[in-house]
Amino acid sequence: METNDDDDEASVPSRRSGPSHRRRPHFLPKKIPLACPDESAFGPSHKRHPHFLPKKIPLACPDEIDDDLPEPSKPSGRPPRQENCRPLKHRAPESYPNDQQNNMESCDDDDEVPVPSRSSGPTPKYKNRRPKYQQDTMETCDDEVEDVTPKTKPPKNPATENRKRRADAMERLKDRHQDKGPYKDPEETLEQVLKDLELSDVDFWDKKVRTLDILQTLVMFNRPHVEQRIRVITVALIDQVSSKRTSLACAAVETLAMLAVYLKTKMDTEVGVMIEALLKRLGTGKEIYLKEKTNMALECISRNCSLSCNITALLDCGHGNKSDVIRTCTAEQLAYLVEMYGTDKMFDIMKFSSERIVVALSEMAVDRNPEVRHEGKQVMKTFVDHPEFKLIWNAKVPTKNKSWMRKFLKD
Repeated sequence: METNDDDDEASVPSRRSGPSHRRRPHFLPKKIPLACPDESAFGPSHKRHPHFLPKKIPLACPDEIDDDLPEPSKPSGRPPRQENCRPLKHRAPESYPNDQQNNMESCDDDDEVPVPSRSSGPTPKYKNRRPKYQQDTMETCDDEVEDVTPKTKPPKNPATENRKRRADAMERLKDRHQDKGPYKDPEETLEQVLKDLELSDVDFWDKKVRTLDILQTLVMFNRPHVEQRIRVITVALIDQVSSKRTSLACAAVETLAMLAVYLKTKMDTEVGVMIEALLKRLGTGKEIYLKEKTNMALECISRNCSLSCNITALLDCGHGNKSDVIRTCTAEQLAYLVEMYGTDKMFDIMKFSSERIVVALSEMAVDRNPEVRHEGKQVMKTFVDHPEFKLIWNAKVPTKNKSWMRKFLKD
């Protein structure tokens, strides 16, 4: 039986049929020519799609492509320049000098506009002036370059800063009584002050504060009358220093400082009692401002009273005390005295107690409190070069303390 090949081909669905967007160029019928067989211009043939090709490229052989088509122009970032447009820097200014204005009027439209020269016309107000940063560089370029590195300040000593602050507080205390002036009848006033100080702290503490203020004025302006009753006044003030009223205790401490400042060495007989009361108050009180007042009074006593009385009182009351605060304050006052008088004067004045001073300082240098140790070491380093110190060191200092102190004394 004969079969019709055409019918079979028509009945079998062609693989080349289907929507155009799913057909690739190599699946197209043979009658449809490819756009261009040259793969170097348009890429490989299996990646080209007819309807995605640009409209300007015809779907024909390269023989049928017209060579007279204009080349696509390259886009430029600037718009095309007009012929009659001049650059901005050559545009004519709004006003010209008279001679240039005449030339402008005589020009035709076709002629070029004369450009004014830079030298002509009025000079600007700040023509030859440079910016300030350029002026500075021009001035210093011929000279030697200065060192502009920031100068570091030397580190401040906290002990010195504290003493300066307390000295300023004492000056303010003096200025407070400067305008009050002396009393007309100082004897009666002093008697009344001593009577008021015997009152109770609980009910009359504010009155006693005002009484101590009067006593400070008497010390400042009526010293001869106060000198006659130094012992009585000192005992009365020591009772107020131990008061539970902090304001009353502060006023009493300030009064002791005023006595030391204005009576000076006449207070030597009372230095031991005063330092003992101040150190005791320093160890029991927790108020910061009260501690500042107490340290101020101790420094006033150290500056104005004799050296031997100060060192004897400090070693008797402060050295070996159980309170760390009292031992620290004692070490600071001893270091201040050594700094103020010097080692030579210390050994000259304290001939009979020099051994006691060296032994006390050696014990402070190995104290359990770091602040006491620091002050003791600093004082010991100043004494190392003195010849008497070496003799006392070898004879009186215990062996257990020597082994600890040799390390920092060598440094």
